[in-house]
Amino acid sequence: MKKNYLKYKEMGKFFSELTETSVKCKKCKHSVNFLGKRDRMICNWCGTYIYKDEKTEFKYKLHQIRRKR
Repeated sequence: MKKNYLKYKEMGKFFSELTETSVKCKKCKHSVNFLGKRDRMICNWCGTYIYKDEKTEFKYKLHQIRRKR
């Protein structure tokens, strides 16, 4: 039975990708990893939305303002 272990270089690459995709919550400063094609997530600690970048945050906020009118 073959076990799937990562080599040292692969582990470094994996952890560097994790740190590149992590974003901190603006309210509680908890860091969340964005894996996949998600634009926003709910923070596990405080329950607010976390956006992957400022452009998508602006897009969602603008959409909410348009829906209210």
